[in-house]
Amino acid sequence: LLLDVGGIERRVRNEIGDVFRAIPPLRPEDVVRGQFVGYRQEPGVAPHSQVETYAAVRLQVSSWRWDGVPFLIRSGKQLPVTATEVTVKLRRPPLRKLSRRDANTFRFRLGPDMKLSLSARVKKPGPDLVAATVELAAVNQKVADEVGAYERLLTDAMEGDATLFVRQDAVEAAWA
Repeated sequence: LLLDVGGIERRVRNEIGDVFRAIPPLRPEDVVRGQFVGYRQEPGVAPHSQVETYAAVRLQVSSWRWDGVPFLIRSGKQLPVTATEVTVKLRRPPLRKLSRRDANTFRFRLGPDMKLSLSARVKKPGPDLVAATVELAAVNQKVADEVGAYERLLTDAMEGDATLFVRQDAVEAAWA
């Protein structure tokens, strides 16, 4: 079995650029920026600094597949949880006898620990229609960070592994 790894990598990188090009320009109402409390008291920070330490954006991808699906991206310093994860919130079914509020979710956590889980609202045992959230974890792996993020990035660059890098056309599309 021969795999065209270069061809697969090229196609993935092409798709990344296509996704960036399919994101309409951000509107002010789709962006929240902020600064954590106490940032201006940090050593080396100007007392009147306006530098953001938090940003959140809501993106849309203009394609038939992702029409109407909001993508929410948050990043910042001093947040209660440090994680790189994707949470997919499933649409609730029209009949909501068990729960009117929480939706079922898939969670793909990529760091600092690896986790693949499904959170679902299920009926508690007993005669009453009362729901509870349960989580089924298919992968729940604590990962010891052997190398830091920058060390990994620099090592990959020196070895010519472009997996963690975005091609110039995709960067230009993202900035546009």
